[in-house]
Amino acid sequence: MAIRPATLGDLSAITGVVLETLSTEATWKDHFPPKARQDAKYIQYTETILRRYLDPTNEDYMVTVVEVTDQGRCQSKPQIVSVAVWGMSFAKTGKQGQSDSLRKDVAPGDDIIPNMPEATDDCSMAKVIAVTNAIPEGRNKYFGSTSHIFLHILATKPDRQKRGYAKALCKWGMEFARKKDVVIALLTSPRGYIFFSGLGFVDVGALHLPVGHENGEHLLKAMLFDPKRAPRHGSFVDQLLHYLSS
Repeated sequence: MAIRPATLGDLSAITGVVLETLSTEATWKDHFPPKARQDAKYIQYTETILRRYLDPTNEDYMVTVVEVTDQGRCQSKPQIVSVAVWGMSFAKTGKQGQSDSLRKDVAPGDDIIPNMPEATDDCSMAKVIAVTNAIPEGRNKYFGSTSHIFLHILATKPDRQKRGYAKALCKWGMEFARKKDVVIALLTSPRGYIFFSGLGFVDVGALHLPVGHENGEHLLKAMLFDPKRAPRHGSFVDQLLHYLSS
C-alpha cells in the first residue's frame, strides 16, 4: 500500500472509485441518480468536477490516493483503491476561498451543477440540488468561523473496503493537520459517524437533508478533529448510543 498525491492522470481511476462508492452508501445513493455510475454523460460530469480538484494550479484542494498492487502478480500495475479530497482554502486564509464559499446570489445548485446531463428527471435533480445546497450551508453553520481543512470526499472501492485504506488516508490527513496546526472538519453519513468517532473526531451537530428516501429524511453528522486535543475513544456501543440520542 502506498499513499501519494493524485494527479490529473488519475482522473479516470478516481472517478470510478467515487461513483462506485456512491452506489453502495445508502445516504448518497438515495440522493444521486442511479445511472450516474453507468451513463457516459454522468461519468463525464463527475470528471468535470474532479478535474477541478486535481488541477495543479488550484491550491484550494489537495487530493490523496491509496495505491495497491495485487500480490502474486509480478507485472501487476498499481491500482487506486481509495481517495480523499481535502479542501484547503479555509485552512490557509481563515476565510473560505471562492470555490468553497456559499454564494447566495445564484439559484439553487447553479454554482454546482451547471452542466448536469439533460436526461436527469425532476426528482433526481431535486435530490442533487438538496445535497449540493445543504452541504455548504452545514459547513458554514458548524465550521464557518473556524480555520479548518474540510474533508470533501473519502471513498474506497466497495470490494476493497474494510482493509484499512480509508483509515490510512485519514491518518495521513490528521498528521498533516497536526503539522499545520489546524482542525479537520467534515459532514458524514451514519456509517461514517462510527468510523470517524473511532479516529478521534467529535460530534458537533447534525444536518438534515430535506429530500430523502420514502421512509424519511437522511441525516448527516458534522464532526471535527482537533490535533491539540486527545479525545477519549469510546466503545462502539458508546458511539452508537451517542449517535442515536443526538
